[in-house]
Amino acid sequence: MTGLKPALSGIRIIELGSMVAVPWGASMLGDMGADVIKVEPPQGEEGRQMGVGKAGQSGLFVGNNRSKRDIVLDLRSEAGKQQLRSLIASADIVIDNYRPSARKKLGVDYGELVKIKPDIIAISVSTYGETGADAGRPGIDPSAQASSGLMNINGEAGGDPLKVGVAIADATAANLVAYAAMVALWVRQTQGVGQHASVSLEAGLVHVMRSVHRV
Repeated sequence: MTGLKPALSGIRIIELGSMVAVPWGASMLGDMGADVIKVEPPQGEEGRQMGVGKAGQSGLFVGNNRSKRDIVLDLRSEAGKQQLRSLIASADIVIDNYRPSARKKLGVDYGELVKIKPDIIAISVSTYGETGADAGRPGIDPSAQASSGLMNINGEAGGDPLKVGVAIADATAANLVAYAAMVALWVRQTQGVGQHASVSLEAGLVHVMRSVHRV
């Protein structure tokens, strides 16, 4: 059918993320028409220099940051924080992969976000989640593969644990970011409230392994 607007036309998303899971998830929402504004530090997101690429931009960065606009803010400065607050006031969703302590220090924890925009939707991505013994502990895709047990069921029977060849934890989390955003937008539309959603790399892998049995 012609003449239809993109599904997320009119939705603005502020991305405070780096590397894979958050940027990839945000790019999916941008593909569906959302206005995604990626916030980078003055030195640039570290993903720009990861892996092969050209002209100072890696294939990883370009692939995970399509369908976005970009702004550079120094969030260590008060001016940068104020600019970010102005952006948040115009946004529907904020997506981050900061540790809880960093989120609070920068004034982008959920308690502060709702002061700026009462019906804001916040999606936080971490390796081990927002609660529990490992909450706030740093980690990356391979550490989630290890702690979730995925490495233990991969490879030859009787052999050593083996990492999956692709960033499967990041990819799973990226899809969950997009899913969480869509559900939260529907809740806001039907019930008038925002919310804080948590996506963890480890939990995503545990979920996809629910039907796996070692024989």
